[in-house]
Amino acid sequence: MSKTTILVTAAAGVTSNATARHLLDLADKSKFRIRVGARSDSKIQDLIKKGAEYVKLDYNDKLTMDNALKVSTFFNNNSFDTDEKDPQVI
Repeated sequence: MSKTTILVTAAAGVTSNATARHLLDLADKSKFRIRVGARSDSKIQDLIKKGAEYVKLDYNDKLTMDNALKVSTFFNNNSFDTDEKDPQVI
């Protein structure tokens, strides 16, 4: 059985990072692959250590967008980050 790939964009941002952490904690890893997109992996090492697959993703670079979306079946576009340092995940 192939895994469904979930792409969380802007994973270095507060809201997307919390979303990715939540998915990594709760998703059935035999069914789902969590992929995190960001311009750099420097701010998302915590997600990579938890098992996320990093993909370079820059909204201003069409090639990185095409590559990130190529195998993803779910796309979470988050462009509404807040200044919260530790958001509550419900």
